[in-house]
Amino acid sequence: MLSIVCWFTLIVIAFILYIWRFKKVVTPMSFIFVLWMTLFLIITSGVTAFPVLSFLSFSMIFLALLSFVIGCVLASRSDISISSGNIFTQKEKKKLTFLLVISIPLIFYSVYFFILKLLTVGLEGYLMETKWGGEQVNIFSGGLGYSVVTVFLKGFIYASFFYSLSLFYLLKEKMYLYVSTFLILSYSIVLFSRVEMLVVFFSVFVAIFLVKKLTVELVFKVSIFLIISLIFLILFSYVRSGNTLTMGEVFLKYLIDYHLYGITIFGLVIDDKVVVDGIGTGYGLLTFPIISFFPEHIISLLQGERFLSPATEARGLMQKEVLITFTDGTYIKTNAFFTSLYLFYKDFGVTGVVVFPLLYGYFFSKSYLCWLVNRNPIDLALVIFWSYTGYTALFFPPQIAEFYWFCFLSLLFIKYRFKQVVN
Repeated sequence: MLSIVCWFTLIVIAFILYIWRFKKVVTPMSFIFVLWMTLFLIITSGVTAFPVLSFLSFSMIFLALLSFVIGCVLASRSDISISSGNIFTQKEKKKLTFLLVISIPLIFYSVYFFILKLLTVGLEGYLMETKWGGEQVNIFSGGLGYSVVTVFLKGFIYASFFYSLSLFYLLKEKMYLYVSTFLILSYSIVLFSRVEMLVVFFSVFVAIFLVKKLTVELVFKVSIFLIISLIFLILFSYVRSGNTLTMGEVFLKYLIDYHLYGITIFGLVIDDKVVVDGIGTGYGLLTFPIISFFPEHIISLLQGERFLSPATEARGLMQKEVLITFTDGTYIKTNAFFTSLYLFYKDFGVTGVVVFPLLYGYFFSKSYLCWLVNRNPIDLALVIFWSYTGYTALFFPPQIAEFYWFCFLSLLFIKYRFKQVVN
């Protein structure tokens, strides 16, 4: 009962603060907050067979969500400079073209290995070899090729898609969206990965609520886009299930249960009911694996064999299956559902669970306020990026993957002009 009272109290506090800061209730930040709070309530209330959170794990998640709200309201319009959107848009388009030009050869590289492997082991064998990261390394001719495809390429095409989507909504630019969608769909097919289609669906869905000038034609096109991405999402989920699940079971597993696993497992971690052997601490590299990315690959090239940094080893351990025992006595083994809170907790303890959601809320809101002031496509792209971050943080935390940071750096590359300093 106390947990439910605390939950309602946080909801009321959050909406009062959101109205005070943004003069509106519906914002991208409040959408992410309500999503997390809804799942939090479902697990806390015990209406499902998922294990109920203890007071300790409840308090930890409560603190993280409260910190996120505080971070959101700390952002201010006062230090946002007003830019001339049209001038910057032309410069940003050139940078987007540059990212796409880099990405196209890389996608052809991955498609080449996809076709080669498919002809060698067939579809069933290929699905098995692309199921886990360890096998995927062999698909792309070793660790370096795997990193090129799953780090650089993925980061570039995510950033390109977010920005291309913004250009389409604001300036009706279609070519960039066609190219970036082709790239992200190709990547998804190469790995039979449903995650990319989820990103497409979620990004298009969020963006339409941020653009006021909606026409019947635009809504129709967006609806078609959403339907197609949803079809691919269901198709890839069905294929990945090994054709053993019915469509109803696919919906139940990937639409409902997957959203509840993350918070549940994080709660079990806090209560020491789930222990991932080998991860006593993340050395700070779970949250910031980009720090060890280049040293790891340089050392691997020099040694002639794969050197694994602590972050890479931890990422592999996190993919191992964990056991969830339900309240009705049944159980399930699943993997990769630790939420981003797990990274912060393993790296920095309770301090990390409080500080990083606060920083996330701050930068999320700052991008949103920049968008409201300047109506610049790159600011809209960053809002979509932060929305994607908050959503996927429910599942396998995006921050632990280096491609996430290359996506972020690519968006910063588009947004900012780097002037040469002349002495």
